[in-house]
Amino acid sequence: MMPADTRHSPHRALRLRDWGLALLLAMAFKAFYSAVDTSQLQWLLWPLASLLNAVDGFVFEPTATGEWLDADRGLVIVKACAGGNFLIASWLGYLWRWRMRPPVSVARSDTHLGSGSGLVQRLGLNMKLNMKLNMRLGISLALRALAAAWVTTLIANTLRILLIAHGQNDLSLTTGLSSADSHRLIGIVIYFGILTLQLAGTRTLLAAPVIYFGIVVLVPWLHGLMAGRGGINTSHAAWTTALPLAAVLCYGLWRLCRRYAHEHKRQHQKADDDLPQGRH
Repeated sequence: MMPADTRHSPHRALRLRDWGLALLLAMAFKAFYSAVDTSQLQWLLWPLASLLNAVDGFVFEPTATGEWLDADRGLVIVKACAGGNFLIASWLGYLWRWRMRPPVSVARSDTHLGSGSGLVQRLGLNMKLNMKLNMRLGISLALRALAAAWVTTLIANTLRILLIAHGQNDLSLTTGLSSADSHRLIGIVIYFGILTLQLAGTRTLLAAPVIYFGIVVLVPWLHGLMAGRGGINTSHAAWTTALPLAAVLCYGLWRLCRRYAHEHKRQHQKADDDLPQGRH
């Protein structure tokens, strides 16, 4: 019996070509996000302002430039608050998390068809039909990941602005950081922390830092070189690189110490079990 050909199976993992296309789409969206003005990002800013007004008594109102102003607290939601970079990172994160996940439509069809779906696979699908099916499934996965990333970005932006409004000054006084550095620190902790939680359980420790570093540092650096601007702000790059790297190193050391302690305990228990009875 010949093994089944799974190259065109709808249950296959995302291939290198798929990831190449996803990265191209991410870079295209980043270019779009950089080019548009604030008024064209209301699909990110309006829900954010509305949620903040609802959960914490803010009074954000739209301005003529598309920004949102809370005059009583002196806070302004500007273009940078939209979280476009995090939206891209979160989208890639969901694609990575669901890369081995069977599409919903396929799972339902397997449930309804039963053994008939296996018969169809044994008979073989026409190559052209298979390509169309895989394209539809890929688009469906990308759209579900985008919807999930939009919700995740809304939550992350809300938490970030709440912390900035209520904790940025205290953070500056406690740590001695400038207001700008405190602002940056809160953003990195929220965005990288939520992306890490988003990818928890995928058994890929470096997925979150690689995606975050690539979108927030590497792509802007390459874009700056191509545009003749000589890269990106070194202070921003240092903050964005150092904090996630420190978090990953601390987590790795914790895992290593935990494994060592477990192995030491197991060996000690084995040594006790090997002792003759009465000599424990």
